Amino acid sequence: MVQDCSGLRLTEKETALAFAYSKFLVTDEMTDIDNLHLLNFGEFNEFITRLAQIRYGDPKMSMQDKIYKTMSELFKMIGATPQLP
Repeated sequence: MVQDCSGLRLTEKETALAFAYSKFLVTDEMTDIDNLHLLNFGEFNEFITRLAQIRYGDPKMSMQDKIYKTMSELFKMIGATPQLP
C-alpha cells in the first residue's frame, strides 16, 4: 500500500526496511508468528516515523515536518488531510 503512494516515491526495499525496524523486540516470535506481519499502535507510529526519515532525509527539516509531509501523502490516498495538533 505504501508503494502505491506516488507522492512518497519509496521503493519496496525502503518500505520493508522501515517495517522491519519498527517491529518491537519479542523474546520468542515463533509462539505468535502471525503477529510478525502486523503492527501494534506503537509500532505503527515508529513505522510512519521511519518512512518519514527515509523519504525526507534532510537534516535541516524537523522530524515533525517530515512526519506531517509523509502523513499528508498517505492521507491523499483516502481523500483526507492530517491536522496539526
